[in-house]
Amino acid sequence: MCGIVGVIAKPGTAPLNPANCRRMCAAIEHRGPDDEGYWHSDTVSVGMRRLSIIDISCGAQPIWISDSLGIVFNGEIYNYRELRSEMIAAGSTFNTQSDTEVILRLYRERGDDFVNHLSGMFALCIIDLERNRLILGRDRFGEKPLYYADTGDGFYFASELKALKAGIPAMPAVNDDAVWNYLTLRFVPQPDTMWNGIKKLLPGHTLVYDLAGHSHHQSAYWSTKFHASKKKFERHYEQEFQDLFYDAVDKRILASDVPVGIFLSGGLDSTLITMAAKECGHSSLHTFSIGYNDANLSELGYAREVAKYFGTIHHELSYDYSDFKEYLPGFPWDSDEPLGDSASIPLHYLSKFARRHVKVTLTGEGADELFGGYDMERMAAHAERLRPWLAGVPRQVFHLAGLLRGKHSSRGSAFLRMARNGWGDYVGARPTHPTHFWNDEEKRRLFPSPDRFMATDDLIRSWYDGIPSSDPLDKYMTVLCKSWLVEDLLMKADKMSMSASLELRCPFLDPKLAEWAQTLPLELRFGSKRDGYVSKALLRSFGKGRIPQRIIDRPKQGFPVPTYQWIGSNICTWSNLFLNPKNCALRSVLGFEYDLSSLTSSAASGDLFATQKIWLLVLLELWLKRWILKEPIPDIPGVGP
Repeated sequence: MCGIVGVIAKPGTAPLNPANCRRMCAAIEHRGPDDEGYWHSDTVSVGMRRLSIIDISCGAQPIWISDSLGIVFNGEIYNYRELRSEMIAAGSTFNTQSDTEVILRLYRERGDDFVNHLSGMFALCIIDLERNRLILGRDRFGEKPLYYADTGDGFYFASELKALKAGIPAMPAVNDDAVWNYLTLRFVPQPDTMWNGIKKLLPGHTLVYDLAGHSHHQSAYWSTKFHASKKKFERHYEQEFQDLFYDAVDKRILASDVPVGIFLSGGLDSTLITMAAKECGHSSLHTFSIGYNDANLSELGYAREVAKYFGTIHHELSYDYSDFKEYLPGFPWDSDEPLGDSASIPLHYLSKFARRHVKVTLTGEGADELFGGYDMERMAAHAERLRPWLAGVPRQVFHLAGLLRGKHSSRGSAFLRMARNGWGDYVGARPTHPTHFWNDEEKRRLFPSPDRFMATDDLIRSWYDGIPSSDPLDKYMTVLCKSWLVEDLLMKADKMSMSASLELRCPFLDPKLAEWAQTLPLELRFGSKRDGYVSKALLRSFGKGRIPQRIIDRPKQGFPVPTYQWIGSNICTWSNLFLNPKNCALRSVLGFEYDLSSLTSSAASGDLFATQKIWLLVLLELWLKRWILKEPIPDIPGVGP
């Protein structure tokens, strides 16, 4: 695991100063504390920081296989051994045992199609001087971030925004649209960032930069597409799942020359990973869990039960309000952008804790999004009730109903969407998303000149456009994987683990397993009316007899964190300290105008949704102070309940 950076000088500018690339790498030393490497010409400069995991002695980067073909790479390729064997059989020779060299030789043999053969998580840059171009690439789900900026003096790219900040002569202005959408979604949606003109390379995409013409274009090589199939009784779905899942877990453990652990919550997903690792013959497994004083939130009891059941070397960490306060001032810097997921901070502590023992851990991210977790069984039951009434309605009828209701009314626009996209697009019309905090009307009262913004609800609706499946759950799960999974869960996982120099790997996001899951029959995701609706039906069925039944039956807690209770008990002090109009960055930088007295009163009375809204403002305030004003963050008062 590494961090990569690069600069391309524009025509008419001075030759590149290698010190600039070194400054960019220094900003992300935490991503790779073991080693660093650079390559420079007058017009191109690349660098990397290395966390040594595969081929520790010979895998230093950049790797070159000729004078004109090199690479810097962040990530892991889990099928690199198979690819390497295939190329050796075809006559290729290798200088290292690393997965990095495999990528480069694959590119030389198969051209731009190379990325379709990679199974892993990655952000990479191939330097092809023979064809006078650079190729950037990002993995299918976006497990590894990659940012870029095309400015007047150059083209910059990096694994983190703080590296771009260290290299670009003058950072652009704050992106008001990103702020607007963050307040609703609690993350900044792709491809935007918090800075005007700085973008994220989309998951499943490559970007080719032409060094002669100084132009670039992006191409998609993969996209999430849920499309449920009809259940075939002659198929053995659980056996198919076992073969794919065990292979995904096994490869993520074997693709390492250092010890690998597991983040164990005691929930279904992490328990299945632990089980699969043991079934694949991996002994002496380290598992790591975090808990709280509040017994209603702590999962340590479940985690202990699983660790004992499978005989792992188990480690536990306690987390409380004092830990929360201690790390909060540093959180906006490590996260790069405001990230309102309150589980981020304990994940940082758990990563630091695990790093004492291992360099790599497995985690269950992606299981809910691919196999129907959260409360999707209720959505499935609702869709099944609607299906007999709506599925057979001709689209012309929806169109007429939309016109009669009025295309500018919410119900009228919903009918018109279903006229265009089918009855299942009622989820897009609503619009349906797991995070929806500050609504557009509330935000209008915060911003000066709010009419310049596109409604975040319209942005969410746009995510549903073009999804080929007619089923509402297929549509919803596609949107989940392209938004919430990428920009909340995986961004949190990358930034918090890498801040501790720890690599996280996600077996459920294995490409073969994920593509298989996207065609699963609906009843294998959510159950059915006949058998009862249940989340992750296939995973629960598969776990029977393999893991403790109590783990299968327990409801999902979703890495519960008492952040909102802690803030709520100190809400008046928090609001006065961070959101006082006299010294508030929100006002001075963004021109916010607001009266939070009503919201603060609601939060003080125990309204957790109101507390969540204040939490998003506080994080934005802290981000502005750290990144824009460069002001110290005051000591955080109060004690946990």
